[in-house]
Amino acid sequence: MNVFTSYLEKLGSNFIVSSMVPSLALVIVSLIAFDPTLISLSTFKDFDDTPRLILLGVFVFVLAVIIGFTLTALNTFILKMFEGYIKPFPVRIIYSLSHRKHLRRARRMSEQRELLENQIRDLRKRVGNDPILKAELDGLIEQHYKAAAEYGLIRRR
Repeated sequence: MNVFTSYLEKLGSNFIVSSMVPSLALVIVSLIAFDPTLISLSTFKDFDDTPRLILLGVFVFVLAVIIGFTLTALNTFILKMFEGYIKPFPVRIIYSLSHRKHLRRARRMSEQRELLENQIRDLRKRVGNDPILKAELDGLIEQHYKAAAEYGLIRRR
């Protein structure tokens, strides 16, 4: 019992705020959500069934404490997972697929940008004083700037 009390003293109010309140909320929400199948909240209707009500309260408290200690033990893992240092198996697969998709998109945009650069280079060689070719060159340059800007936005993500 000494170990348990020293552990609670070390955790202090952080344990209550960061683990017990969320776990208690989870247990209560779960009871309310699954009450049609559990029929546990029917004890509140009949005051003669006080022992069942006390048993339900003890059950909710014990379950909240167990989940609270589990949350405390997993605290570092959960934080690292949300920060992106650890990727669980399903998330790793989704990340890999998403990464490939974005690489293909970036490659496609880079190829489009290079194609526009080549077209601009070729058109500059033969533009001369032709106003139609100058207008076409201006349109290609504008498309190139847009493609370069979109590519730059994707590369920053």
